[in-house]
Amino acid sequence: MVNFDDLLAQGTISRFLTTEKEKRTLYLEFHKESYKEDIATAKLLQDRSHRWSVTAAYYAMLNVTKLYLAKHHNLSINERSHLTTRIALEHVLKEEQAKKKAIGLLREAEAAFESFTPGSRQPTILSNMLGAAKQKREKASYYAYPPPQRRKEDLDSFFKSVVEPFLAILEGML
Repeated sequence: MVNFDDLLAQGTISRFLTTEKEKRTLYLEFHKESYKEDIATAKLLQDRSHRWSVTAAYYAMLNVTKLYLAKHHNLSINERSHLTTRIALEHVLKEEQAKKKAIGLLREAEAAFESFTPGSRQPTILSNMLGAAKQKREKASYYAYPPPQRRKEDLDSFFKSVVEPFLAILEGML
């Protein structure tokens, strides 16, 4: 499996140069606006479209992660965005300073996420939550899952157990 250092060497992940202040600012603004728009859209669509609500919620999680990575670790995700973002997030959370800040917030989210996906543990819990959201988005986008009679309950559980705790953690780390 590809790792953070490989992705950095390949240019799939890059660090903003000190001369790229405008580029970094635009990247930060784009992902901040995108995640806020995505979560607002997801909430708006909760009662209208299970599929698009899940999709928008997942993209809110992906965009707030990219915002965090850029703002606090000066990282830009350039290609293969979904997997690369998870790998970068897991890498930076293993760094001591980020882990210390995140650990308190992780404990709060762990109980909620554990009820959604038993067996997941920190410090990879954020990466696992993002991965679970991506799987949920894929199922909602490409398959008739869950059955119509369970969609409201499923969506509520997804928001309470994955989306809201994840966003609270990343927003707390911004």
